[in-house]
Amino acid sequence: MIPNIATVYVGLDVAKATCQMHLICAQFEFANAPGGRAKMLAKLSLVPAAHVACEATGGYERALLADLLQAPTPVSVVNPARMRAAAKARGQHAKSDPIDARELSDFVKRYQTNEAVRRTLAARHGGTGL
Repeated sequence: MIPNIATVYVGLDVAKATCQMHLICAQFEFANAPGGRAKMLAKLSLVPAAHVACEATGGYERALLADLLQAPTPVSVVNPARMRAAAKARGQHAKSDPIDARELSDFVKRYQTNEAVRRTLAARHGGTGL
């Protein structure tokens, strides 16, 4: 019998220098650089049913997505306007990196977004999926 493992939704708020990760009610910050992303991937590897969500941030997310596409973790790239509108509709008007990471994990959990990055796109676009 195959165990039924619940999906764990992980929010990543990506900035030029850092990535803020919301994982199971805890916050973690990593450098948006190869070493920081490696640490983040190591932490994600401990969660077998993780589904990562991040916003399209004008390019800051591309290296992170390239790294995530090498892992078996599903990834969704969320339109920032949709995520922000959903947060405001729930009464969340404050905005910070930790809040955004939490809201991203909540958004992808609530709406089961189909804005997933496809691994086939990675091959088509030189490995980045973009």
